[in-house]
This record gives sequence, C-alpha cells and structure tokens, in this order.
Amino acid sequence: MKEREWGGGFTDANPRQIALPLGNNPDVEKRGDRVYKLPEKGFCSQEALLYKSVCFDSFFNHPDMLLCLFDEEGRVILWNKTLERVSGYTFEAVQGSRRWLSLLYPNIETRQRLLSSLHVFADMKGASVSCETKMRGRDGETATVLWSCTTVSFASGLSGILCSGVDVTARSNRERKLAERLSTLTELFNTMGDAAFFHEIVNKSTPGLFLEVNEGACRMLGYSREELLSLSPLAIEGELRREGINHVISSLFQKGQVVFQTQLRKKDGTFIPVEICAHLFCLRGKPAILSIARDSTERKQAEEALRDSEAFSRRILAQNPNPIFVVGPDTRIQYVNEAFEHVFGYSSEDVLERPAPYPWWRSDYWLNMGELRLAIHEGMTRKEKLSIRKDGEEIWGEVTAVPIRERDGCLKYCVLSWNDITARKKLEEQIRLNQHQLQFLTSELYVAEERERRRIATDLHDGVGQNLALIRIKLEMLSSYNSYSSSSKEIFQEILALLDRSIVEMRTLIFDLSPPMLYELSFHSAVEWLIEKMGDEHGLCIVFKDLLMSDDIAMDIKIFLFRALRELLMNVVKHARTSEVSVCLSRFDRWTVALEVRDNGVGFDLSSLRELGRDPSNFGLLNIQERVNYIGGFMQIESSPGQGTNVTLFVPVENEEERAGDFIEKSEDSVG
Repeated sequence: MKEREWGGGFTDANPRQIALPLGNNPDVEKRGDRVYKLPEKGFCSQEALLYKSVCFDSFFNHPDMLLCLFDEEGRVILWNKTLERVSGYTFEAVQGSRRWLSLLYPNIETRQRLLSSLHVFADMKGASVSCETKMRGRDGETATVLWSCTTVSFASGLSGILCSGVDVTARSNRERKLAERLSTLTELFNTMGDAAFFHEIVNKSTPGLFLEVNEGACRMLGYSREELLSLSPLAIEGELRREGINHVISSLFQKGQVVFQTQLRKKDGTFIPVEICAHLFCLRGKPAILSIARDSTERKQAEEALRDSEAFSRRILAQNPNPIFVVGPDTRIQYVNEAFEHVFGYSSEDVLERPAPYPWWRSDYWLNMGELRLAIHEGMTRKEKLSIRKDGEEIWGEVTAVPIRERDGCLKYCVLSWNDITARKKLEEQIRLNQHQLQFLTSELYVAEERERRRIATDLHDGVGQNLALIRIKLEMLSSYNSYSSSSKEIFQEILALLDRSIVEMRTLIFDLSPPMLYELSFHSAVEWLIEKMGDEHGLCIVFKDLLMSDDIAMDIKIFLFRALRELLMNVVKHARTSEVSVCLSRFDRWTVALEVRDNGVGFDLSSLRELGRDPSNFGLLNIQERVNYIGGFMQIESSPGQGTNVTLFVPVENEEERAGDFIEKSEDSVG
C-alpha cells in the first residue's frame, strides 16, 4: 500500500519531474536544482515510469547508503533496507511514527535535541546540513553514521526531510584510536624527563627553527615554549660550533641516528652538560631532526667520582707495602704493584696476562688448578704459602684472596694480597728447633736424674745402709754385756730403736729414689708395689688390671710409666676427693702401650687446661705431657665437673731393645 502511495506521490500531470536525484545517467538531464528530465525519444510514458522505478530502486537500496525520509513532524515516510539492516528495525516497525527516535536514541536529551533540530530544519526550505550521530541498534551495538540531510518537496505537494547516511563506525573507531594515541604521545612527549627538540633542516646542513619542544626542554633551559619556538639549535648550543653541528647533521644523513655529548646554554647564560640522541626522519617531504637531550650532570659527577676512586684505589694498591696482584676469572694476571716486583723479583712485563701456573710456584704448591680457582671464586683468608723468588730464594707469605663481582654476581676479577712472613717463619723454625732441643735436654735431664737417683740409692744401700746395719750389730753385741747397769741398757735399747727407724726411713728413701724392683723384678711387680704403697699411705682403694701380657718394654719407658703413674695417683689424692681409683695397663696396638688412670671424683672443666703451666700445682701434668710428647706419644684427658676424671697415656714402645740397651749402658756407666 505504501508503494502505491509513494508512486502517486512522485507522479503528477507532468510525469517527467521527480524530487530525487538519479545520478549521472546519460538518459536524464538536470533541470533546475533537483529536477531531472528524461529524453522523450524512444520512450512512452509507461516505459519512462518503469525506467525511473528501476533507477530509483537501485539507488534507494544501495547496500552502503542509509536512506530515510521524514515529514516536518519527524514521522517516518521512507526507510530503506540498508537502514533496516544497520538499525535492526524494519520499515513497518517505524512507519508513520516518531518511534525511531526512542529506539535509536535512548537518551532523552539526545532525542529532544534531534526533534527540535528537525523542526527548525524543516522550516528552512532548500537547506542542506551534515551531521554525525551515534545510533544504537536493536542488538545493542552502537553505530556511527554520517548523515546528509536536505529538505525536499515533490510535485504533488509532498515535502519532508531526506536523510542519506553512511556507516562510518570503523572510520570513527580508527579516528578515536588515532586521537587517543596522539593524546598519549603528546602526554608522553610533554611529561618525559628528558628534553625533546624538533626542528627542520635548511639547505641540508643548517638547522632551522624549532617546530616543537616539550616541557622538559623548557624546564632544562629555563625558556618558555614560545621563546624556544622562536630559536634554533644554534642559539642554545654551547660547545659545538657551526662546523660541529654541520658534522652531526652530515652523520645523521649517513647513519640516521647519532649520539653525542655537548653542552647547552640556558637562558641565564650557564651551561648544562647533556647527552643528545638525534634521529633523522622525513616531515612533509622535508628532512627533520628529533633530538632527545638528557642532563648528564649527575653522570658526569659520578664518572668523575669513579675516576677519582679508581685513581685512589690504584694509589693504595701501588703504595701498599705488601705484594698485590689482580687475576681474572681465567687466572690471567691483570695487575701487580711495585711491592710485588720487589718481593718476587719479577717485573710487571714478566707476569702480566700470564695464566697459572705462575713462575713463583713450587712443584708442590697448588698442585692442581682447583685450589687456585676455589680461592679466586670463593676467597681465601691468610693461608700460608711457600714460594720461590726469581733468584731461587724461598719466601713464605700469607695469601688473602678477595673476589670482586659484578652486580649480577658474575666474577669480574680477584685481588690477592701477599703478606711476607718469611722472617716469622724463620723465627718459628728457630723456636721449633729450640723447643726440640729443650725437649731433648729435658729428656736427657730426666735420664740423668734417673741415673743419679739410682746412683744415690745404690750408694745409700751399699754405704750408709751397710754401715747402719753394722752399727746395729755392734750395739747389740755391746748391750749384751752384763757390766752395764739397767739404765745404761735402756739407753742402748733406745739407740737401737732409733737406729732401726733410721734404717727403715733410709730404705724408704732408697725406694722413692729408685725402686730396685724396676731393675731386679718385673714391671708388673713394681706397679703392684707402688699401688700397695699408695693405698696404705693415703687410704686409696686401687683396682689394678695388667693386660700387657708381656714385660717386654724398654727400661726408659718402664721408668716413665712408673713415675707418671705415681704422679697421677698423687693428683687423685690432692684433687679428686675420692678413695676409689682404677689403673689399667694395656696394649693400644702392637707398637703402643696405654696407661689409664680413672677416678670417680669431683672432676674439673677441661677449659682450665689452657692454663696448664701457669699454675704451680699443674707442673706434674705439664712434665708428663712434655715427656710423652717428646717420646712420640700423647696424653688424653676426659673430665667434667661431678663426673670424675680419666687420664690415658699412649706411649710408643718400638725399638725397645735399643732403648733398653742405651738406658742400661748409661746407668751402668754412671754407677761404675
């Protein structure tokens, strides 16, 4: 029905006049502003109408053209298929009403503004206007449409507003993204901390005026944006002359990008050091330069401080009295100081860039590269090393290795310091020899003392002992005579008692000086006699175990063990505060005899043994320790407060026959 109404609308008594343009059809001709004329030749009135209908349908349903016609009140008269597809609403859904406003433009203010614009536009006969609107379709998607609206009137008297539109959503999105990107780039350009300058090039060698600068450039130089835009790079360049600028521009044309150092002149006349990164590009067919300038004041200061620090470090290394050499991760020597050359005798030319093994190493010094690499990577503290000078002299030193690493942890190099301890080592060796001599003298003194003890004991027994025995016999014979009074006989008895006591004390003294059973009886018997004597004199309950299974021990070892046992038992009497002691003689192995003395007394803190030798009461233990160390054994002490004490002597007994022979020979010589 609408098609019939529309057909009657554009036909009248003069069927050759219509109100819609049909394009550049060769069969039509423009008449006035909007009326086209069909040629009459070869066409009848019905054929003309059919042709017009076909042309109109082709134009009206163009797939890219949104077309609609409204009356002066905004009611829909015409709504093409393209608009149906884009909006999602059919012509029947909006025909003859203003419902399209609420469907396509849900915002009330937008609808009112559009309707008001339609009313105003309808009164402007022959007017034309373009606008862009965002139209929401039935599916909820928003489309951007560029409308071209024109007031039209038909020969039949029908008039309205013809709106043709193009869906420009994709273009609008691209423009929006481009605007957002431009806004972002502009914001980045103005907020970046570095100064940015943009200028053209005149005559391929001379920089033109600044076309654009950012806020960073204004802050750096103290100019306003307008002031900088009236200047050229020549006005702010403080170090490069025109020739230098021309050279930079020439390099830009060759490479496209140049980085260089210079100084820029600020508005107040001062200069600021900068690093400039310049880029060449084409702007509207002309070469232009974008320069990014970064303030390098802090970096310059840091570089200067670093140079001063490096110079200071080099002075420290060079003036250090200790030899210092620096090696890389590959063990190649990177640096040696003067002290190194003086101590080792090698010049820097002899050793620089030389990898390990180094010429001052001994054959047994760092036999494999593992120890050196471990020192380089993990460090080393005061490790004593023996080296050889260039002239062959042996020198001792304490090596300290300090690895220097990059920020990422990779090894950069290692600094090795050598502290010469040759003099100290020689002194330590001399002390060691002196101590060895002292131990030897102490041992010889011990042997001489034992020989003297035995000589004195023998002299007492053979001389004084025999005389006392003879005196007692004579006194007994004298006292048997009856010519003495009773009082005289009592005096004789008192003298005999004193004489008997003297003989007993003399025998005790002889046993204390040199127990005869050590030479006349077995070692087991001598130890049993000592244990019985100590138990009787001091009230000790001593349990003795002899696990030696043999008495084949050198005489000097027997004497040492006997004396040590007596000293250890005396320590129990003095300090242990107990009456129970166990003594055990055993073989630790076929070459070692072990003497163990254990008590269940009060015990003591082993840390007090550090003061061994300072306390006079510890001289006995010190003497035992020195003696056992000299003969190649050692002493082991186990104790804690309240847990008793266990002292074990481990004494080597190899070459027993030679020891015994030497000791007996010396003893016999002293006695003879």
